[in-house]
Amino acid sequence: MTSTRRAHLVAAAAAFVVFAADAKICSADDRADALEHGVERFRARDFAAAAAALTEAHAADPRDLEATLLLGIAYYRLEQLALAEPLLRQAAGSPDDEVATSARVFLALLAGRRGDQDSARALLRAAASSQNPTLAAAGRSLLVTTMPDRAMFALLLALGFDSNVPLLPVTSMPGVMGAASDGYLALVGSAAVRPLREHGLVLEDTASYRQYARLYAYDFFANLLVARYEYRDESDRLSARYGFETMTLGRALYALGQLGELSYRRRLQGWLGVDAGYRFSDRTYYPDGYAAYSGPTHTGSLGFSLGTLDAPAMLSIAYVLARELTVDPQFVATAQGGRLATRVAVGKRVDLALSGWLLARRFDASSRRDEQLYADASVVIALGAHLSAIAGGSALRNVSTDVDYDFTKVTAHLGLELGLGL
Repeated sequence: MTSTRRAHLVAAAAAFVVFAADAKICSADDRADALEHGVERFRARDFAAAAAALTEAHAADPRDLEATLLLGIAYYRLEQLALAEPLLRQAAGSPDDEVATSARVFLALLAGRRGDQDSARALLRAAASSQNPTLAAAGRSLLVTTMPDRAMFALLLALGFDSNVPLLPVTSMPGVMGAASDGYLALVGSAAVRPLREHGLVLEDTASYRQYARLYAYDFFANLLVARYEYRDESDRLSARYGFETMTLGRALYALGQLGELSYRRRLQGWLGVDAGYRFSDRTYYPDGYAAYSGPTHTGSLGFSLGTLDAPAMLSIAYVLARELTVDPQFVATAQGGRLATRVAVGKRVDLALSGWLLARRFDASSRRDEQLYADASVVIALGAHLSAIAGGSALRNVSTDVDYDFTKVTAHLGLELGLGL
């Protein structure tokens, strides 16, 4: 590799953490005009002009992996990631250590933008072993930024409003679903520990308490203890979790339960992926009148997504099928419908999220039919490195052929969250 192109590769690949300002720039000897012009424009950070010239040079000699790398980096800088990735993969196979390492650094950046941190770290570990000290330093520095926190803590304090307090999660009692609205104070705390920092196992516990202003009998406490494992590579993402939950209503035990969840995403092309999931929950309810809802629920989903959970924007659409097997035959039902979720990051401080579903529920033991529409929206505004403001709300409308179960529930909340990672 000539000293001219080597200097540009080092500077380009290390630009995120290191700038090779002392690299020597020498004239090229036997270059075609297109390649000469492309390198010149690349050096001037005119990546649009560089890409045009380097495309011509690459077409003339696709085996020139140095020009291939420069073209891939130019496309990356222009945010044309679908064009950049195959060129960078081709360059990563170069026998030249500096070309291959530079390509791996940018492939790691691409993987990180997709939320594929496992692949990003593998590429950066390879880059960190480069014989070139500048590129090795770039790989090590970027590797540190991709490492997850070993422990995470969060505390949320919020004021809220509930339009239908007696309508509890999962269960709905006939005759108590009037206009029983109330304000509340909510406190939510969570802690998560990653025993092996480079692996996907996480142990987490979340406790929440809701204190109502007037309806003290519905003060609600819930605790969920979960073990979660995530695996990610270039094309696949697998998540599995299992946990136990405890809930109280007023000062009495409300429910005990267990849950398991398995989800899988396969990246088809670019940001497009196919998603499949299965969820199992089994709760036992203790207060009189609620015990009839005890039993397992099985839920499966299949759909498509655009983006990832870690990307600046995400959209997911899925078909959902659920089977509710309660101990009381009158509540055994099958539900099916559609689910939508989207999230958009606005700048670096604002995160918007919207989710919802439309389900049709059919009951085995009666002619009862329910149509349920649910929507949830939230906005998170970062106020500092560890403090965020959170606002949101939800709306649930259940239209039933049984008037006792025809209801509406609206909630809203506003609070502050303190988060810390170690």
